[in-house]
Amino acid sequence: MKKIYLNLFTTLFFIILSTLVSAEIKKNDDIIYNELLNLAQNGDVTSINKLITLAKNGDVISIYNLGRMYQNGSGVDQNFKKAMKLYLVSAKEGYSLSYNNIGQMYSLGQGVQQNHKESMNWYKIGVKYKLSDSAHNIAAKFINGSGVEKNYTIALMWMNVALKLDNFSSSKVKFKSERNRERLIEVMSLTQIKKAKLLARDCVTKNYKKC
Repeated sequence: MKKIYLNLFTTLFFIILSTLVSAEIKKNDDIIYNELLNLAQNGDVTSINKLITLAKNGDVISIYNLGRMYQNGSGVDQNFKKAMKLYLVSAKEGYSLSYNNIGQMYSLGQGVQQNHKESMNWYKIGVKYKLSDSAHNIAAKFINGSGVEKNYTIALMWMNVALKLDNFSSSKVKFKSERNRERLIEVMSLTQIKKAKLLARDCVTKNYKKC
């Protein structure tokens, strides 16, 4: 019996050790990759070529990051068509952050003809994958009436969803979403605010699908 327990303990020990080692390797790999990406975004040719090689070899994160670089003109000449092409490839591979960026490009008419309906479709896919930025961007559409009729109740609902998810791409976007929500509540009736809260709760209950 002691031998059995010893074998179990030894097996468990090596499983835990292997997990810790794998986590440490991944952490180091992430640090190295982020350093590479930072250099590429600042125009380092060697790093850009390494990123392009990774993308050509099917690394979906690199495909997405190259798309961002072309969209923003970070380290490379701004090229919306290349950005959209790369985003579509990474989206096809299931990289969720791409959905929001594609929606943004359709909304702004970057690399494609401006199409608010198509933009909304991509943002909603982003929400299904629990992206705060996508919910935030849908809210902005209902505030500004961009391709949809202005509706503060629906806008607030999407803001509530975005803040519930709370995984914004940056603190700046989160701050903007919180500030817009505060400003919107100031001009809304209590009935509208309560309805927006209920709609957001319903969206969460449906696991962010069919919101």
